[in-house]
Amino acid sequence: MATTRIKDITTAATTFSSDDFVAIDGATSGTRKMAKDDLITEVSSGVSGTYLEESNNLSDVDSLDTSKLNMEIPDVGSAGNQAPLNSMLSSMAYQDSAAISVGQAEIETLEVTDSVTDSLTIEDSTDPTLFLERAGIPNGFIKSVDANGTETSGIQLYSSEVRLRTGATQRVTIDSSGNLDVASGVTTLNNTGDNALRVESTNGNPATINVVGSAPNYLFDIRDDGTSKVRVDPSGNVTVNGGRLEAKPNSGTNTGSQGELRLYGHESNASRFAAIKCFNTGGTDQNALSFYTSSGGTETQRVRIDEVDGDVEVLTGSVIVGTAGEGIDLGATVLTEFEQGVFTASVAPAASGTLTIDTASDQLAYAIVGDIVTVHGQIALDGASSPVGNYAKINLPAAIALGTLAEDADYSAGSCVVTSAAGNLGDYSLLAVGGDSFVRIYKNTASTFGATAADFNGDESIYISITYRKA
Repeated sequence: MATTRIKDITTAATTFSSDDFVAIDGATSGTRKMAKDDLITEVSSGVSGTYLEESNNLSDVDSLDTSKLNMEIPDVGSAGNQAPLNSMLSSMAYQDSAAISVGQAEIETLEVTDSVTDSLTIEDSTDPTLFLERAGIPNGFIKSVDANGTETSGIQLYSSEVRLRTGATQRVTIDSSGNLDVASGVTTLNNTGDNALRVESTNGNPATINVVGSAPNYLFDIRDDGTSKVRVDPSGNVTVNGGRLEAKPNSGTNTGSQGELRLYGHESNASRFAAIKCFNTGGTDQNALSFYTSSGGTETQRVRIDEVDGDVEVLTGSVIVGTAGEGIDLGATVLTEFEQGVFTASVAPAASGTLTIDTASDQLAYAIVGDIVTVHGQIALDGASSPVGNYAKINLPAAIALGTLAEDADYSAGSCVVTSAAGNLGDYSLLAVGGDSFVRIYKNTASTFGATAADFNGDESIYISITYRKA
């Protein structure tokens, strides 16, 4: 019978008779099988020949060492009764079984198909190195993949740059000059304490961008050697410590350019703002400090401080000292107020009756410089009704001071010309009495104040000029 492979055993049997056989490929007889113990017993009892060779060592399958001896498999080693492996592994054959250490190993593909509990360590006393060589571009590529083989992160090594990736997207590039380029997206630095980015040069003078996590919880804090230089607090306030804030024009000749600081009153209205500028255009604005306001997008220069003389020029508007303001300090003197204009005058007898002013001629001019008031002009009467009193009075734009100077120095007198009155043109004078809010017209033809109001009949013209100290 030719030697062929066993095809199948499907029918159970407990023993083999001397004429039983195991069907093989091409047999027409039925097939039988038996348990392993029964097979071993039958084979061990002397079955041999064409079907199966006798092998007593099958009873020792549970003992590895005994099976190895029965099968005459020698140990591995360099002794005379051992099988050497140096013909296959060269110098690796006699290394300790715990690890393999070689001077150089070339591995075409290293694939780890199961989890690795320990790390891969490349150790050298001076220069541990991992070399990556790739035929294509990039020259080297280290990446991690998920269960489906999809890249989750990676490092690509080029001849002139290194790229860091997440997924299949490039996130960070470091070029050959050491420049760091972060791709589009939000770059977040997180830690459990204060978030900080530290930049240190070779001179050992570090600068730190710090976001303080505890009170006062600055949103942005630039430090130098631990000292805060620029700080932004949660309210948006910017503090510059120990330095200055500079706004410079374009480089080069700077002709026609400017340094500018703009202040906006509303975040969504870019046409309304105030600006401080410094020009390099020649003329009166050359290096001058100029203040602008803008309404509807049109800028208007309001105040200019000259570069050479320091003169302050108000180009539009007025200088107004508020009620709580102290004025303009001129050194030894403080100019507290300056005002000029006209006011509507009124005339009245000192005691009783009325005097009426023609509305077409009832304006007097005035000027206030500090606490000195000057009033001048002409008014005309067009009516009188039983005026009584030893003077007539004309109102003033500011009350007369009282007690501010010693020995009644607050008092003053002025000149007055009256036409068509009972007296002559020069018979009348003006007197400013401390505490009054009006100036008095007296008749000066006698040594004492006499009846004056009765001299007016409502057809007079009165010309006055007086300077006094205001309250």
